[in-house]
Amino acid sequence: MSIGSGIFLIVMGAILAFAFTGEVSWINLNLVGIIILAAGLLTFVVGLLMGARKRKSFATLRSGVSRGGDSATE
Repeated sequence: MSIGSGIFLIVMGAILAFAFTGEVSWINLNLVGIIILAAGLLTFVVGLLMGARKRKSFATLRSGVSRGGDSATE
């Protein structure tokens, strides 16, 4: 989910920073676009790192001889 969110933020930030030509007097939309783009890159990288983590599971096998002399495995 964070990979998809990161891609969405990257696209929205790039549109605001490079493609949108409108102007608002009280905010710099180019700067806002670059900030959103950077946040999207960070979200994307974190998502890749979290997805690349390997989940390890361990299984324990015990074998031995039971009281009756038979072999036993758990």
